[in-house]
Amino acid sequence: WFLPEIRHGFLPSQKPKWRLETVDNNTTSYGAEFFARFPNAISVLDIINRIPAGKRILDQSGNNNARGFSRNTDLILIDGKRLAGKSNDSRNALQRITIDQLERVDIIQGSSPDIKVNSQESIINIILKEGARGGSGTWRFDTEFKAGKEISFGGFLSYGGSIGDFDYFVSAQTDPGNKTFPQTELAFDGNGAFTGQLNEVIRRRNRNNSFTGNFGYTFKDGSVMHFNALYKDNKFSNATSGTLFNPGGMGGLVFAGNSARFFTKPETEVEVGADYERDISSSLRLKIIALYSVTDTSLQQNEDFLISGMNPVDDFIFIDESKATEMIGGAALTWQVNPKHSIEFGTEQAINELDVDLTLFQNDGNDVLVPVVIPSSDVLIKEVRNETFFIHSWQISSKANLDTSLFLENFTISQTGVGVDTSQKFFFFRPSFNFRYNISPSNQFQFSIKREIVQLNFRDFAASASDDDEVVAGNTQLVPEKRWTFETSIQHNLANDGGRIKFTALYEQRIDRIERVEIAPLIDGVGNVGKGRRFWVSFETSTRMGFLGLPDLIVETRVNYYPTKIIDPFTGQERNFNGWDTHNARISFRHDVGSLGLSYGGEFHYYPVWRWQDINEQRISIHRYWGEFFIEKKLFGSVKVKFNVWDIFNKDEGRLRNLFATGRATGVISSSVLRERREGRNFQLSFQGAF
Repeated sequence: WFLPEIRHGFLPSQKPKWRLETVDNNTTSYGAEFFARFPNAISVLDIINRIPAGKRILDQSGNNNARGFSRNTDLILIDGKRLAGKSNDSRNALQRITIDQLERVDIIQGSSPDIKVNSQESIINIILKEGARGGSGTWRFDTEFKAGKEISFGGFLSYGGSIGDFDYFVSAQTDPGNKTFPQTELAFDGNGAFTGQLNEVIRRRNRNNSFTGNFGYTFKDGSVMHFNALYKDNKFSNATSGTLFNPGGMGGLVFAGNSARFFTKPETEVEVGADYERDISSSLRLKIIALYSVTDTSLQQNEDFLISGMNPVDDFIFIDESKATEMIGGAALTWQVNPKHSIEFGTEQAINELDVDLTLFQNDGNDVLVPVVIPSSDVLIKEVRNETFFIHSWQISSKANLDTSLFLENFTISQTGVGVDTSQKFFFFRPSFNFRYNISPSNQFQFSIKREIVQLNFRDFAASASDDDEVVAGNTQLVPEKRWTFETSIQHNLANDGGRIKFTALYEQRIDRIERVEIAPLIDGVGNVGKGRRFWVSFETSTRMGFLGLPDLIVETRVNYYPTKIIDPFTGQERNFNGWDTHNARISFRHDVGSLGLSYGGEFHYYPVWRWQDINEQRISIHRYWGEFFIEKKLFGSVKVKFNVWDIFNKDEGRLRNLFATGRATGVISSSVLRERREGRNFQLSFQGAF
């Protein structure tokens, strides 16, 4: 009797003291009895963090870069509905809903009669109390202590209410990010001889402000309209002062001068979205969606590598102004043919634009900044896209479900500007097949095949400035990357809410893979490099430590192995995708001591070395470990205090950059720069409550 209970996560005397409801073989519900075990839980987000694999589902939720709405991978639903916008942060949405408004949390695995799960991951559905959506809010006040003895303040405030059939949630948030830290760069020639050293102090200033509103109205006929509004104002800047040294006698250093670099990037984003749903009949439901967003970005970077004279002149100045807009409208009709079959078909129209203006001023050697002509630097990129889709869901039996879909997509991308006037037309079909089978109430099997057309980054069509102050050429001939993905997973759910064990395997064939290519002789840019392959094997666990007598201690582990293969366009040799590692691992834990209103936990990551390669350079990363720890305690009422520390290992974020004067294909290194940088541990003390 002993071993089977350990296998399921609990000793006989340590089964959880809360009641779980199983709505069907695929859905587990957490209700009031479960919430009551955690007196320091204030919001829905707090509850999800106490459900095995809840944090994992939340981490995988959302895809702001997806094309339109049809590829929204948000795994968080509220009353069975996704939020109306694209840029919503699930964490922000959940932390503004208090436990007083919460009826239950459903974890849906596999399939549900009411909610389609087109994912290998589970879905979290938040069920709010009927008529109790409003009248409460949450708040948080943060004090952060960062490297360089920087102190900054931030916070969060939200409120939800209802007036008759009108519901609303509004929130405001500000996140600080100031820090000061040192950085050292050691330079070597092609033979490995030391040639110089640059000691820098980086002063980073970062402030992200956001305001959101979600509104809903239920009409007398039962139809529902939702409206979403979002405003973000992000300000980021780096001011770097440096001191240069040349090698001296006896291994010493000789002062060679000072340097200065500046980087600023203010950005604002506005998004409004709406959807309307109504039942046309008992078996037909119509949904209409609309969205408009605009993002303005202004980037400037300049450098004076060797300051001289009383009125120094920068070596260069980059000014990059861009404005991105997105307009989407669509409609879908869902037909519940019978209890086993449902069909959804619809269309979506989108217009995306990006207006880019990049200017470079360079020192002519006489301390005069003169403009430099850059091809494709003043361009308007526009995409007009139509998508028609058909989705069929078949409940084969109480154990098996099959979803098939077909998306037909046609779009035109045009580019107009100084020296540029071109357009391309595309047509793609995207079929998918997703089969789920419940081997037993505790075991689920999933298998899927899908074709994806990857969203192009419109910035790649125009010239841009790299992080290393180099011009990256635009490519007017880019085509979208295509993917065929084959994925399967097996999940075992431990008894009595003991957690889960999951194994996932994936194979991905990529066509027209986008990486760095040679645009002109020894000038690089972004382009299509042909076929690539990606393998992925993942093993993860999320278990309660009931067999140790600690049922409120959750330990989660994950190990990933995902080698990739592509032919390097410069050397002709096979290598990994640019900037990808081949494996990583993480472990996290959370322990709630309900009798004390106390919780603590941590998360630890391991990363291997990765390589990023270009026409004339190669970058190799250094850092491997990252970790965080937190502890929180209920003070009184609904008020709690929380202490976090991030980057507890004070990881080295350095890199080795090898440069090749005549191209990397020659294999002859002309110089190298080794960067050492530790940004330091970050500490946060926050107070949180509900009202």
